[in-house]
Amino acid sequence: MAILPALVLPQSLRAATLSWSMVDTPGTAFSVIASPSEISDLVVATDGRTLLATDTAGGKAYRSDDGGAGWNDLTNALIAAGAVLPAWQAAVAPDNPRFMAMVTSAGGLPGAIFVSADGGQSWGNTNFPGG
Repeated sequence: MAILPALVLPQSLRAATLSWSMVDTPGTAFSVIASPSEISDLVVATDGRTLLATDTAGGKAYRSDDGGAGWNDLTNALIAAGAVLPAWQAAVAPDNPRFMAMVTSAGGLPGAIFVSADGGQSWGNTNFPGG
């Protein structure tokens, strides 16, 4: 049985109610993460390092493996698998940050679900409706 070290939280995280505040706004569109994208959906995996982001307006999808310091464009891998972009929503499995899903388009609306078991390098259509 492994003994985990005690988790020490900053004082601000010990408060009974957490609140959000804007500390930096990169870009002019107020939601730019991977320039020049506007992020419409952002998912953080339980490992705290893997993030998925969709840019519905720009038709892009991104993955970060380092907590958002750098971003990998997943767009071409999704298109190669037959996905019609934009991607609308993203999800990451709680027990495996390399297993992820994207809701992509059909007729301009959310309509298909693609999954990846290798961190977004390759994708497969589940043939389930995404709308």
